[in-house]
Formats: sequence, C-alpha cells, structure tokens
Amino acid sequence: MKTSASRTQALADGTLIDLMDIDPFVVVCRRHYPHPIMCTEAVYDAMQDAIKQSDSTRLPDDLLDDILNQSRVNGSMPDPSTVIFRTFSPVGELQDFKLCVFTGENGEPVIILAGAEEEL
Repeated sequence: MKTSASRTQALADGTLIDLMDIDPFVVVCRRHYPHPIMCTEAVYDAMQDAIKQSDSTRLPDDLLDDILNQSRVNGSMPDPSTVIFRTFSPVGELQDFKLCVFTGENGEPVIILAGAEEEL
C-alpha cells in the first residue's frame, strides 16, 4: 500500500478506516500524532468487538489511546518509517502492532496502524 492511489482504493473498499473521520478517535489521534491516522479493517473490527464484549468500562477512544501511547513509548524501528510495538490488543491479549508512515496525496505524512503481520 505504498501509493496514495492504493490507499484511496483501500478506503473506498473498507480495508482501511480513516480514524480522523470518527469521533472521538480524531481527538485521540491528534493527541499522539500531528498527522492523519488510518487503521486496517482488522484493527478497527477488533476494537469494535472488544467494546461489544466489555463490561462497558472501556470506551473505544480509551483502547485507541492505549495502543497509540504504546507506539510512542514501547516501539522498535526496523526502518525509518515503521514502528513495531507490543501492547494489549483490543480483546485483551498481547499483540504486536505496527505504525507505518506513508506519503499522502499532497506530500503529507499519513500513518497507518495495523497488526504487525498485516501486509500494507
């Protein structure tokens, strides 16, 4: 998913979710990173499933806040545009995630959150 055209298609197909379009995720995203953040469908679905299974004490923005916080404090960088980090998944299990930075349509950085094994 190296090109903006393929990201645009992935957004249209629903395989990428633009977190900047979803309240209250936009506030959480901006708290951690100054650039647009998207996530894969698998990460988004896991967050939604965790909320459905929870005892209603965790809100979706709390889950995302935890994940993005760990990306900043607990990550390793296999290359300059990727951070791999381990944190509790939305369903409460330890999971490896990655944040990858790509170039957007207008040259701006775009961040994609995915499972560490997901192909981008």
